[in-house]
Amino acid sequence: MGFERLVYTDCLPGESLSGQAGLGFRAASPGADGVVQDTASRQLLYEAPEEWMRRERPVEDYPPMLAHLHRGDWYCTALGAYLGRERKGNRQGNHLTEIICTRDGSDYRGLRPAQLAAADFWLRADPGRTDLDTVADDWDFGDRTADAAFAAVMAAPKWRDRLAVALTVLGDPAFEGRLILVSEDLEEVLNWITTATLLLPRRLAQRIGFKAFTTRPYFGDFAAIAIRPQTAAGLQLSGSAVIDLTGGGDQGPEPGPIEQTWLAQLGLVDHLDLTDAVELADDSGLTPAAAQDLALAVFAGRALSLTHASAVASWLARCPPERHRAYATPAITAVLDLPDRPRPLLLELDRLATSGRPTPGTAAIRLDLIAEELRSAQGGRPIATAPIEPLGRGLWDLDADRAASALLLDMLRTGRSEALDAVLSVADRFALARVDLHQETPDAVERYLAAWEARPSLSPSSSYRYELHEALLRRLDRRCAGDPAALARTAETWFTQLLTWFDPSPLGSPVYRACLAEAGARANDDGLEQGLFQQIRSVRPDDLTAAASALFERRARIRPQLIRRLLDAGPSSPFGPVLMGRLLDPGIVEVGDAVLALENLRITVERGLCDPSSETGRAAAAADPDSGRPLEQADVVALARHAPWILDRITGRVVDAFLDMEGTASAVAALNKCGPDLRADVEEAIRDRLKRSTWTPAQFALGIALYRRKAPPLRRSIASYIRDEAKYLSVAGTEGVIANLGNNSTWRGTLRLVLAEAKNDKALAVLTRGGS
Repeated sequence: MGFERLVYTDCLPGESLSGQAGLGFRAASPGADGVVQDTASRQLLYEAPEEWMRRERPVEDYPPMLAHLHRGDWYCTALGAYLGRERKGNRQGNHLTEIICTRDGSDYRGLRPAQLAAADFWLRADPGRTDLDTVADDWDFGDRTADAAFAAVMAAPKWRDRLAVALTVLGDPAFEGRLILVSEDLEEVLNWITTATLLLPRRLAQRIGFKAFTTRPYFGDFAAIAIRPQTAAGLQLSGSAVIDLTGGGDQGPEPGPIEQTWLAQLGLVDHLDLTDAVELADDSGLTPAAAQDLALAVFAGRALSLTHASAVASWLARCPPERHRAYATPAITAVLDLPDRPRPLLLELDRLATSGRPTPGTAAIRLDLIAEELRSAQGGRPIATAPIEPLGRGLWDLDADRAASALLLDMLRTGRSEALDAVLSVADRFALARVDLHQETPDAVERYLAAWEARPSLSPSSSYRYELHEALLRRLDRRCAGDPAALARTAETWFTQLLTWFDPSPLGSPVYRACLAEAGARANDDGLEQGLFQQIRSVRPDDLTAAASALFERRARIRPQLIRRLLDAGPSSPFGPVLMGRLLDPGIVEVGDAVLALENLRITVERGLCDPSSETGRAAAAADPDSGRPLEQADVVALARHAPWILDRITGRVVDAFLDMEGTASAVAALNKCGPDLRADVEEAIRDRLKRSTWTPAQFALGIALYRRKAPPLRRSIASYIRDEAKYLSVAGTEGVIANLGNNSTWRGTLRLVLAEAKNDKALAVLTRGGS
C-alpha cells in the first residue's frame, strides 16, 4: 500500500490546501483523508516552547520532533522542525511538520516508529506544491538501528531498572498513566522508546503513541511523551511513570516476571534474536509464561519448563507450517530433553506424529505413552478409551510392536486383579497385538474372575469382554454344580447382566438357564415377550423350545394376550408340545378374556402345536361352543384342567357329559372347576334322574358325593331322593355305586348312613364285604 503523506506549515494566500493564509496543510497525497488531517492537526504538530519564542532563541536551538499515533485504522508518524518567523510578518511560531500515514502496519517493514527519525523519505522543506506522491517503496530508514538503540540504552545509568519501568507501562494498555521521559536530547529519547518497543510485540508497538518533545504533557492520546527539564519543573506527575534521563528521580510500577525475564536476556542473546523471540511468543497464542518459555527455548537455547511443555508440544502440532519449519527443531529438542515426561505431554508429542509432523524418537514416545497409560490403568486412575491413530510406516516397526506387547504382558501378570480389564482397554486404545489370555496370563484371568464374581459391577468393557464373559460363566457353572440354592442365588445376582452377553445363547449352561427363568419370573408381560423374542434371535432353531421353556419356567401367571402375541410370531414361534402344555396350564394362565383364551386353544390345534389326542388337544376340540358333538368324560376332564372358563359357555353339553361320567372323583373334580350356575344345573339334572328313578350307578354315586343333610335347598332335595332310592338299591346297583365312589372314605361313610336309614341290609352287606 505505501505511506500517504501530508505537510503542515505557514502558507501564503492560495498555497494551502484550503487556499487560506497562515498555518495549515500545505500539501497532501491523494489518500490522506480528513481523519488523518484532523488527527495530525490536533495532536501531531510541532510544539515550540513559548518562552523560547519570546526570547527569540536561534532556530538551531530548537530540537526536532518525532511523534506517532494510532487512530482508528490509521498509523500516523510525524517529523517536525522549527522554522522561526512566519513567512509574512514578524511573529515567531512557524514550523514544518511532515506526516506519513498508512492503514497497513506492515508498511513499517518491522521497524518501530521511533526508528524513522532519520529515514530518507522526509522532505524537510516546503514542497512548493499542494499535491504529493506517496512514499516510494525503496526508502531507507537511516542509521537508527536496533543494535545502536540497545547499545545506547545499555550504556546509560540504571538502564535495567528504567527499561523495566518502560516495558511494564508500555506493555500494559490498561495502565492509566503514561510514560514521561525527561531529556534535552531527542536522539536519547528515541533510543529508549525504540529499545522498549523492540521488546514488545510489533502489533502492540505500532499502536503505542508517543511524542518527543511536547510542551503539553497532559494533552493527547500518547502512551509515552518526552519533555524538557524546564517543562517538567513544577509539574504534578503522580499517576504516571517517570524516567528522568537528566539525573533526576524516577518513578513507576514494579515490573512483572515476564518483563524481568525478557530484560534478563539482554547481553546474553543477540538483540535481533530477542526481538524475534518476543514476536514468536506473541504469535504463539499460548499463555504469556508458556509463550516466553517457548521463545527463549528456541532463540536462547534455554531449558524448557515442565509446566509449559505440554502447551509447547500442542503449539508444535497446530502452528502455521512456516513457523513449524522455522522453529520446530529447537522447540522439539527442548521438549525431548525433559526428564519424566507426564502423560499430557506424551499425548501432545504423540499427536505430532499423527498430525504429519513427526518428532525424533516417535516410537519411543509412543512406547512411553503406552507405559504411562498402562500404569494409570493399573493404579485405578481414569483412562481414556478413544482409539489412538496408529503410527505410519517408518515410525513404528516390529521391534516397537514387540516392546509394546512386553509392556502389556508384564502389567497383566503383575498388576492388581481388578485392573485387568482397564489394562486391556489401554491395549485396545493403542491397537496392540491380541493376547491369548488363557494361555499367556491364566493366573491373572483367574484373579480377575474371582474379583469380578465378588463385585458384579466390575463388568469388563474392553474388546476382551466376550471371552471373559464365557470364562466367568464356566466358573459360575462349576461353583453351582449340584447346589440348587447356589444356582438360585447366582441367577438372582447375575441375570440382568448375563443375559445380555451372549449370541448365540449358551443354553447348555445351568446358570444361563437359571438366569432365563429368573428373568421370566420378574418381567412384566411386555418384558417377557421382549426377552423371548431376543432368545429367538440369539439361539439356534433347535434350541428355541428349550430357551422359551427356561424363560417360562418360574412364571406365576401368563395372560392370554401374551400367549396370542407369541402365537402370532409366526413360524419362528418357539412352541413345542411340551411348552404349549405349560403355557395352557390353568395354574399358569391368567384368564382375562375367555374368548381370546378359546381362540388360543383353537390356534394351538390348527397349527399343530399340540397333540389332538392329548388333554390339551381334547380341550381345544371340545371347547368349540358351536360343536354338536357330545362331550365324553375325557373331554370334560381336559376342559376342567386346561380351560375351565369354557365350561360355563357350553352348559348343555357339559351337563349331559356329567350325567354320563364314570368315576365320582373325576366328576367332582371337574364339577369344582365349574361356576356356581353350572354346578347348580348339574345337581338339578342328578336330582331329576333320582326323582324319576332312571339313574345309573355313576349318577347315584355322584348324588352321594353331593349329599348334605345341612345344605342349600337343592342339595337337601337330592338327599331326599337318595334316601328314597336307597331302599331299592340292588346288590348289583350297590356294587356299581361303590365302584364309582372309589376308596373315598367320606363318600363310603355317607353311603353306609343312607343304606342304614333305608334298612337295606342286602346293600349294607355288599358295602361291608367291599370294606368301608
